[in-house]
Amino acid sequence: MLQKSYPNQEAIPENLRGAYIQKGGEWVLDDLSQDHPLVVNHEAVKKDLSTEKGKVTKLTNEKAELEKNVLPAGTRAVPEADAELIEVVRPLGDKKAVKAVIDEHGELKREKQGREQDELYERAAKDLGYENVASFKAVAKALKLDIKFKPEKVDGKEVERPYVGDKSLADHIAAVPELKDAEPVFRTRPQEAPPSTEAGSGTRPAPTYKDKTGAGGGGQQPSYRFQESGDVKW
Repeated sequence: MLQKSYPNQEAIPENLRGAYIQKGGEWVLDDLSQDHPLVVNHEAVKKDLSTEKGKVTKLTNEKAELEKNVLPAGTRAVPEADAELIEVVRPLGDKKAVKAVIDEHGELKREKQGREQDELYERAAKDLGYENVASFKAVAKALKLDIKFKPEKVDGKEVERPYVGDKSLADHIAAVPELKDAEPVFRTRPQEAPPSTEAGSGTRPAPTYKDKTGAGGGGQQPSYRFQESGDVKW
């Protein structure tokens, strides 16, 4: 509502001075009809003010709601699954300790896979009757043969035989030049390492010694190796 009177004209808002007249030493509200522009404008301003106050109230409530979900400094919002994973690995220690465990697990896993691959190649080599298993394993690893054992009928019995894809390992070897050329080596018995001798390892025989009389001493003297020139002969 418009204020009914003001003590002087200067106190009246400039945009409303036309609605007041001086009477009895003060400025009083002139009798205006409800459709007077000043009255209509005043009501429109009141309506706009109410609307804006409503907007402010809504924004204030939204701000308060958002502040409830504000994360403390130094934290991040993560999916629920990640949060559960964090709870599982937290007992392992800080990120350096967790990484060390992961690296160790990876190394152990690679070692286990390496052992399993060796055992698979050895089994395949024996299945084909290869005696030089080490040579077959070396070539198979170099060519990264993906060998799998599959069941098949042999003499009416179901047995597992080595395959590479849809081909039997034997057929695969026959079809791959590198394997076909090396197969004779796979069937060759590997040479045994030469035995160690009394004088050391290798094939050189142990030296013999002569005693003072010139007769063979039958072995190395326990207290010395050389006595005189010519004491040792091979």
